[in-house]
Amino acid sequence: MIERDLIEAYYYAIEQKEPTSVMDVGLFMQKIGMISRDFADYFIPDNVPLYGLDFEGKEYFPLYEKFYDKIFDFNEPDKVDITPELALFVNIKEFRGKYEPSRLYGWLKEHCDYLFTEYISEEQLDFLKKFGKTNPITIEGNGFVTVDMRD
Repeated sequence: MIERDLIEAYYYAIEQKEPTSVMDVGLFMQKIGMISRDFADYFIPDNVPLYGLDFEGKEYFPLYEKFYDKIFDFNEPDKVDITPELALFVNIKEFRGKYEPSRLYGWLKEHCDYLFTEYISEEQLDFLKKFGKTNPITIEGNGFVTVDMRD
């Protein structure tokens, strides 16, 4: 899947949910080189906090500390003090082997109302059903799913 399709899906989820806060799981916006919140505000309104969840726990350029309202390290869960409404995880293939899926999705269920993510197989879609009601969709021929994690 090319990044353009992932970008389209990312903003589609925001447009559909109109969330009050967003968690960018895996720092997708950083990965695609988004450095200006002014441009991102076209898709993510300025009054909607944008948080990052990083799997690697690395140092960031100061501009990303300004782009994201706050970046959290997945390996330090006790330091996460927010409850975003929508978690977006659209570049999952990049992170295979870097996190335990049950731990990640369990954490997201505890902290977020909705998850929007890509899925690459029916097996993965069935796995996501453990965490809430799923609503799969196709964007540009690729599978994505919204998981309602409120129940």
